[in-house]
Amino acid sequence: MSSGARFGGGRAITERVVRSLLVTIVALSGCGTPPAPPTPVDLTIGTVFAGSAWTAVGKSLADVYSAKLPGVRATATTNEDLESTADSLQRGDVQLAIEDVETAYVAFSRGTPQMAEPHRDLRAMAVLFSIAVHVVARTTAGIEGIGDLKGKRVGMGAPGSPTHRAAALILEGHGVGVKHITPVPLTGDAAAAAIREGTLDAAFIYVSFQNPVVTALTGADDVRLVPIQRLSLGHIQEGHHFLKSTTIPGGTYKNQEEDVLTVGMDVVLLCRQSVPDALVYDLTKTLFDSLPVLRQAHPSAAGIDPDRGPTSAIPLHPGAARYYRERELLR
Repeated sequence: MSSGARFGGGRAITERVVRSLLVTIVALSGCGTPPAPPTPVDLTIGTVFAGSAWTAVGKSLADVYSAKLPGVRATATTNEDLESTADSLQRGDVQLAIEDVETAYVAFSRGTPQMAEPHRDLRAMAVLFSIAVHVVARTTAGIEGIGDLKGKRVGMGAPGSPTHRAAALILEGHGVGVKHITPVPLTGDAAAAAIREGTLDAAFIYVSFQNPVVTALTGADDVRLVPIQRLSLGHIQEGHHFLKSTTIPGGTYKNQEEDVLTVGMDVVLLCRQSVPDALVYDLTKTLFDSLPVLRQAHPSAAGIDPDRGPTSAIPLHPGAARYYRERELLR
C-alpha cells in the first residue's frame, strides 16, 4: 500500500473521530443540569377600603403577578386607613401599596400622625385610576347646581375626612359656606340610604367612577349628579393642590347623558425603595400588560393609562423609570 493511501485513510479516521467527539459534546451539552428555578419572592400589596376599587384592583394585581411572574407569590391585604397603609410600606410590612397621591406625598415629605418622620423608603411605580367627588341630589329637592344646596340637608362625611374637606372647598368655591347648609356626617352607603329615605337632600361621595353606591343611587329616576362650576376650580385648587379638574364622562351612570364636571385625585401604586430594580421593572410592565384583566376586576381600571403612569408626586422607583424610558424609545 502506498504512503498516500495510508495517509488518506488516517485523515478519514481522524475526521470520523472529530465528528464523533463533536456529536458527543453536543449531546452532553443538551443533557446538562437544567437552570435552577428563580428564588421565590413574596410580595404583599397593601390596599384600603374593603369592597372598593382600590381593593378589587389590588387583589386582581396580586393574582396577575403570581400567575405571570416566575417565582413571585403576591397577596393583597386590606385595611380602612390610608395613613396606616403608608406606615406599613415604610416599615416593610408590605412591599407595594395603593394610595391616593396626597397621602403618598405627605407621608414621603413629612410623615404621618403615627410615624412623624418622612417616609423616604416610598417610591412610585404608576398612577392608576382617579377618584372623584360625586355630588348626588334628589331631583325633588330642587337642586340644579351647588348654589342650590343652601338651606338643604347635605351629607359631607365625617369632619376632618377627605370627603368633608373636599365638600367644604366646593361649597366655598360656589359662595356657599358650611353654615348655610345643614351638614350631616354621612357619606357612602349611609348617605345613600338617607337620600332614599328622604332624610337627606344631597351628599358628597368621594369614590372612583362607577362606584356601586353611586350607580345604585343614580339608577333611580329621582336622583341626579350635580356638576360644579368651572369658575370655582381656582378656589378649590388653592385650598387643596392635589384636587384637580375631573370629568365624569356622559353615560358613566344611568340618567347621566352629559359630562359632569367635578374634582378628583389620582390613586397611585407605590413600592419600597429596596425592592430590586429588575423586579420593579417586571412588576410595572406586567401591570400595563394586564389591563384587560384589571378592568374585569373593577371598571375604574379603565382609567389606567401608561401615558399617565409616571406622573406621580413622589420619586419614581428606578425600575419603573426604566420601563417608562424604554416605552418612549420604542414608540
